[in-house]
Amino acid sequence: MNQIQLHSWNQMVGLIQEFAEGKLSFHYLVDGLEAALDEADFKDPALIQAWYEFWTPLEDLDVETSHEIEEVSPAQVLPQLRKLRDFLTEQLRLEGHAPVLTAHKTTRHAHH
Repeated sequence: MNQIQLHSWNQMVGLIQEFAEGKLSFHYLVDGLEAALDEADFKDPALIQAWYEFWTPLEDLDVETSHEIEEVSPAQVLPQLRKLRDFLTEQLRLEGHAPVLTAHKTTRHAHH
């Protein structure tokens, strides 16, 4: 992983943490995760496919609940978020890096 990819991966871990702490809406979490993946510009199809296997159920829920007044809570998606977080942190460890939480400045306090 290059520095941009490491930053993006850490940013994803940070987004998950911010959502769990109620600092970020579910919609912005889902969008932010995909934006961070796009920014990283990974070329490994297997890695990208694995990432989308974790992310797609989150996107599906975001689409399903987009017209509801009630926001998706961290408790509703905790198992899926743990799996994605574990995948991200494992990839960082394989690269010899520990996760470093980085705030997502543009959507930090945004709510749907």
